[in-house]
Amino acid sequence: CQLVTTKAKPLRPNQKIRIEIPGDRGPIICAGRVVWTRAEPGATAASSQCRAGIEFTASDDVAIETFTIMHAAL
Repeated sequence: CQLVTTKAKPLRPNQKIRIEIPGDRGPIICAGRVVWTRAEPGATAASSQCRAGIEFTASDDVAIETFTIMHAAL
């Protein structure tokens, strides 16, 4: 997956993370690691962002597939 964070301390490649995706039957908890990052400067330091690519290392594949289908753009 790809995510954007406004954290003052950006994510780092190979960093282990935990992602919680809200779902109809409760949150979907996924473990992952950061594969790549890209800093995106904002107009101010507070508005700077970090975009990151995440590889799931442990997740409920069926729950993620269901979430993706339910929230896919038509």
